[in-house]
Amino acid sequence: MNLIKHKYKTDVYLGIALLALSIIIMFFIPKWVVDDAFINFRYRNNFLAGHGLVFNDGIKVEGFTSLLQILILIISPFNPTLTSHIISIFFFFLSFYYIFKLLGNKFLMIGYILAPITYVHIFSGLETIMFVSLTILVYYLLKTNSNKLLYGLILISLCRPEGILFSLIIILTNKSIRTKYFISLIVSLLLRYWYYDDLFPNPFYAKFATQGFKQNIVAVLEFTFYYLLPYVLIFLLYRKKKQNYSNAVKASLVFIAITIIYYLGTNLVMNYSYRFYFHLFPLLILTCDELIQTNNKMRISIIISVQLAVYLFLFPNEYAFVRNYKNLIDNVHTKAGLYINSKVKTNDWIISDFDAGAIPYFANCKCVDLGGLNDKVIAKGNLNITQTTDYVFSYNPKIFVITSYKWDYLKHNERTSLITQDPRFNEFFLDKKFGIPGTNYFQFVYKRRN
Repeated sequence: MNLIKHKYKTDVYLGIALLALSIIIMFFIPKWVVDDAFINFRYRNNFLAGHGLVFNDGIKVEGFTSLLQILILIISPFNPTLTSHIISIFFFFLSFYYIFKLLGNKFLMIGYILAPITYVHIFSGLETIMFVSLTILVYYLLKTNSNKLLYGLILISLCRPEGILFSLIIILTNKSIRTKYFISLIVSLLLRYWYYDDLFPNPFYAKFATQGFKQNIVAVLEFTFYYLLPYVLIFLLYRKKKQNYSNAVKASLVFIAITIIYYLGTNLVMNYSYRFYFHLFPLLILTCDELIQTNNKMRISIIISVQLAVYLFLFPNEYAFVRNYKNLIDNVHTKAGLYINSKVKTNDWIISDFDAGAIPYFANCKCVDLGGLNDKVIAKGNLNITQTTDYVFSYNPKIFVITSYKWDYLKHNERTSLITQDPRFNEFFLDKKFGIPGTNYFQFVYKRRN
């Protein structure tokens, strides 16, 4: 009895300590927003302006990946940046609660709760933390055989397309809710097809590009080394001899494997802080906890303590990234967008190559997104470079805003070079540059001469 009380007190003290530390870290981390988040904010603004869930008025393209976050942004009385932060903070604490309830060895949660990348994602403005929290919630509902599982699957499916994959894996072994989930899924797909004339969000097509394989292998290996290695080691040292995998573990392992295989073959632009793999982290922790023996907690806590030492090394790098990125958005993208706003009318077209978040958001005019997230023609890759050039000029744009890696001259990629070398580009002149000294990421604004 005394042993049980001691264990309970230790777990409670650990939970309180981690909760306090997480609040302190959130207080000091810069309150930033990633460029892609402004795409969601633009959809929200267009909807509230009566244009529908669109990036450009009159053109229906689903350039976002989280309908659930967009809906919350729409109904919130606060500005979209603050709302996105509130959403992530709420769902972080929700994930804290459920992962604490699920873990037999509470020390394992330290890896997720104190991970530097966790706090990067909390304030990124995207749905990453919300999706992480919902995966943990679904894991809990599945493990406890809750009759609320269907609602969890619907929420996670609305949060991100990967949530549909996780849900489909789960219902393979759960006949009781299979029909109801399929009905909800079919209804949502039909509504998407009716409104956007497509079954998948546009980023699904924009991100798929097999040339990203090599860099994605490196990202997976880095993520494993810095964040997953302690759990791999714990599993290898203390795994149970006889494994009886629960449905939650089976579904998680299959989901993790398929997700990694898929993302290895995609062009993961903006994979900061391993954001495309981060949602797998808590599932791996929960899986590890279920598959190891419970009588080696002291040794396991020592291994996790070593991970904390690694985190101390990683925190300055993540902090510097967030601080510098915030500076970039505030002093380059935002200023470029506001400047363009002063030069165009709402119905004028601009061409954005490559960043189509904060600049179009603040420019508040129509925009061709050459990154493809908000343009079906670009995303599906059916055009060669010459056809892409013709497509761009067909919009009769008033302004080109182009990302350059050099200040003294324009340097981007082959497609950009061909567009700027086209005779039609002679109608444009370099109007203004935006950048921060000492960096290699600038925005060049080209304005039509007439």
